[in-house]
This record gives sequence, C-alpha cells and structure tokens, in this order.
Amino acid sequence: YGAVGIPSEAGYGGGYPGDPFPLESRTELRRRGRTLLDKAVRDLRTEFAGARGRLTEGHPPVELLAEAKKARAHLVVLGARGLRGLDRFFLGSVSQQVLAHAESSVLIVP
Repeated sequence: YGAVGIPSEAGYGGGYPGDPFPLESRTELRRRGRTLLDKAVRDLRTEFAGARGRLTEGHPPVELLAEAKKARAHLVVLGARGLRGLDRFFLGSVSQQVLAHAESSVLIVP
C-alpha cells in the first residue's frame, strides 16, 4: 500500500508564512503526485499483485500513519532522505516520526 503526501491547503504546506507551495502550484503538485503514485503502483504490481496506492494531502508522517492504520499494514516501507545534520536533529524527519509512532513494523531504506 503506497501513499504520497503533498502539502494541504491548510496546515503544513498550505498557508503558513514562507509556504513554498503557492496556491497556483497545488494543482500541478497534485498532478505530479498522481503521476508518481500511478507509476510506483504499476511497478509494484509486477511483484505484488495486490499493490494499491492513495494520494493524500497533509503532514506526511501523520498521513502515512493514518493510511497504514486504515490499511492494517503489517509493514511500512519508507525511504530515508531529505534533511541532514542539525536541520534533521531539530526538525526531525518523516521516517523518524513514522518509526516512533507506527503500530506496525517499519523498514527504512536509504
């Protein structure tokens, strides 16, 4: 089960000062997210016939945890990338937050 989170129109990515995703680009972000998710699901189905995906908006760790819970996932697989160094220490990362709060096993792939 895959989920791709993109910023929402309220909360993260949707209205805080310095928002890197202006309203006019959200449609493009949704389109790109859908394209990426569809390709990932097609690729996964070559090995896992039951693979499916859902495009969500919001704070990525919250959305991923909610989707994993709804799907009763046995395993959440995440990539580890993004913030490094002090930024990661102070802000945390999606993979760290999911690892800390998931009700299932978590595999973090570098």
